[in-house]
Amino acid sequence: MKIKLDDIDLIVRWTAGLPCVCSVQRISVNNHLKIIEGRRLGIEGSSMANAKRRTMRMLLEGSLYGIGFADVLAQIRSKYKEGNPIPFSSNLTLLSKVDKVIIEELMIFLVSSLPHSCFYRMLLVEESSASSNGSKSNPPPSQNHLSQSEISSAVDDAARGMS
Repeated sequence: MKIKLDDIDLIVRWTAGLPCVCSVQRISVNNHLKIIEGRRLGIEGSSMANAKRRTMRMLLEGSLYGIGFADVLAQIRSKYKEGNPIPFSSNLTLLSKVDKVIIEELMIFLVSSLPHSCFYRMLLVEESSASSNGSKSNPPPSQNHLSQSEISSAVDDAARGMS
């Protein structure tokens, strides 16, 4: 089993540098249907549209043991504080379709009876932008020149009507 956040391997027996054992004890996965609300001017209420895409939320619970646990923990925490999408890879079938995630929540539990160790719980949310959906559409063409010509003709018509 392999789970990797950017360059941090969450399941490893020994890290490069200081010794540290990283493990994941629990994985929970929840899919949510993405629904987009659209409000229209002049109409009371709103319309709902199904984006036909489910965003995945994963809860990972694990532990870090060894003298180097603080370095691994600092790397995870820095990625959480940045708040940017980070590459995610896994060989688990359910998680293999997820390419980028955002660490939404990170909880760290230090246990005084176990030196050089901690337990963590992190909530990962699949990053779902238009580029990650695989539909790389071009932006719509600019209509500035059309709108400017319409405005200038409307102003000219209004000026003729006043004279």
